[in-house]
Parts: sequence; structure tokens; C-alpha cells
Amino acid sequence: MFGSASMDDRVVVKQSVPGHDFYIDPANWANRQVGGEPMESFVANTVHLQLLLNGAGDEKFVAECLGYGDCQHLSPNLWQYKLYYEYLLGDLPGCFLWAMFESLAKTAVAMDAQGIVHGDMQSANIFFGQPDPNHFAIWPVAKLGDFGSARFVDAQGEVLRHRTGPYAQPFAAPEMAWDDSWDPGWYAVQNFDHWDPTVPPSGGYVQKPAVLSSKTNIWQIGMLMLCAIRLEVKLLETQFRHPPPGYSVPINQFMTFTPQCASRPMKLRLDDDQSRRHSRQLLTLVNKCLAVDPEARISPQNLLQEVQVKMVGRDGGMAAARGKFPWNHPQAIRMSLNDKYKIGKKPYRPTRVK
Repeated sequence: MFGSASMDDRVVVKQSVPGHDFYIDPANWANRQVGGEPMESFVANTVHLQLLLNGAGDEKFVAECLGYGDCQHLSPNLWQYKLYYEYLLGDLPGCFLWAMFESLAKTAVAMDAQGIVHGDMQSANIFFGQPDPNHFAIWPVAKLGDFGSARFVDAQGEVLRHRTGPYAQPFAAPEMAWDDSWDPGWYAVQNFDHWDPTVPPSGGYVQKPAVLSSKTNIWQIGMLMLCAIRLEVKLLETQFRHPPPGYSVPINQFMTFTPQCASRPMKLRLDDDQSRRHSRQLLTLVNKCLAVDPEARISPQNLLQEVQVKMVGRDGGMAAARGKFPWNHPQAIRMSLNDKYKIGKKPYRPTRVK
């Protein structure tokens, strides 16, 4: 949608074609009614409402779904279903990461309240929207989108692994990851060992099967934050499946969660140049998200609480800043892209598509 000289809105249109496997799978539809409301629409708006209930204004942290229907027979203004966002791109100053961390933590709390596992939290599904003039007004709002792989937990707070939707392997939690580098077709982790003090005579380990839960969301938030810290779209340790030119990560650092390979990404390259830019408090919180055992990860509620406590004094004074800021402000996010859309050429005012 265009104004007189600029792009005002952008939408994502997703199409499900009748007869395709994805279309006829009841798991992809609300209430398992094939052809009704897409699950992506239902889940996105459920999280949007929960965020609103948790705190007015927090609903901005998800890219909500604006509609769904038949592209061929309804008004051209009704897409099959679409996600609204104003897309901004830029570098990521350290202070901004606290704002991003808070938005992701609030979204995790909302998903936990509704029993939702997103399943596909990756860098491609984080969108930047217009700044909130009342909170971190200098920076775009980080929005979580693409709930097409989301699932609701059962009465035990779990999702069986075979019920998951498609997801990006580089961001897969240990309980999700396939052992595709060593034994294709099998999960890398079958069980987690937990200490149980009630095991006679004086405690012992018991095994619990690997399932998805709210802690799966926490792992993926940790991966997103670590990518932002390192300024990598996906961690080098996860790119062994499709290595870029000159790939030199040793095999014992591949993130496959098998005994031969790395399992704790925060143990790797913590002293590199990118990590040195950030506070130990930030790195410690990210580390709490990335425990291999889901039960050892920080809870969504505790994560949000710790982020909000530890970001005080580390946000560059921007949390309470109000008003508009010049594009060349030292804390601003900005980048010029050489693509046909020219998104990001000027802060918050993308040039019109030719």
C-alpha cells in the first residue's frame, strides 16, 4: 500500500492450496477444521490478545494476523492471511539488545500463559516495526511472527515431537534436533537425565523423554539473542549442513547435540570481538536460556523479571527516552541496502518500490 511518495505498509501473504499435504493436515487449522481458520492466524491473534491482557501496548511484540480467506473469490483486500509489519533493517547496538530481549521475554510469557510452543523462532521470523514513542522510542519494535509451526501443549504442558510443524534446524532446541550428521532419521536426544532425591537410598538419576514445552521457546530466544550478539543470521556452528565457502568450524563444534559435538553454544567464542562489546549480565542471561536440559533453563517469567532488572543502567538511557530522534543519532539503528526495494535507506521512511 502506497502513499503519495513512500511505502506505507507491507504485508506477508501466505497461500495454502487445497489438495496439498500442508492444506489437508488438520494440525494446521484451528479446531482441526480443514479449510477454516488457519492455525497461524488463530495462534498469532491468541498471543496478541494475551500480550494485551498482560500489559496494554505489549501486543506490539507480535506480528498479528489481519485476515484470511479465499484469494480467488473474495475482495482483493482480503488476503488468504497476512501479517502486518513495517520492516526495518540495521545494525544492532548493544543497548538495543536489551529492548529486543525484553520483547521476546514478554512474548514467551504470553505464549506460556496460553500453552503455546512457537517451534520456529529464528532470525527470519523477527520483524522490526515502528518505534513505540513511550518506550525505547529511538528503536524499532522487535516483533515475533510466523506462527505456522506453533502447537498447543497437552494437559502435561508438553508437545510430542512428531506433532511439530516445520522449523529451521539451526535454531532447533536439543529436544527438537535431528541427528542428521551421524544417524539420519533419528533425534539427537532421546531422553534427559534428571536428579531425583527420592530415588533410594539417597537419590539418583531418572530419565525423562524429550518433549517440547515452554522451555523450547526459551532455547530459541537464547539462540536469537546469541545470533544478535555475534551479528550472525545463524550461528556458524549450525551451518555444517550447508556450509558457506571457506567453512572452517571443526567437527567437534558442530551443534548436533551428539556426544561427539558441541552442546553448549555459550561455551564457544565468548571472548570473540563481538561478545566483548556486551555486558556479562547479558551473556549470563542468554546462557540461562541455552541449558541443554529443558528443566535447567530459566522459566519465561523469571527470564522477563531478570531482563527488566538487569537492563536498568545498561540501556543507554533509551528506555525512558521520548520523542523523535535524528537518523544519525549514535544509538540509532540504520543500514543502507543495495536491493531493489531500498528498504532502510532512510530511517522509518522506506522509498517507494519502482
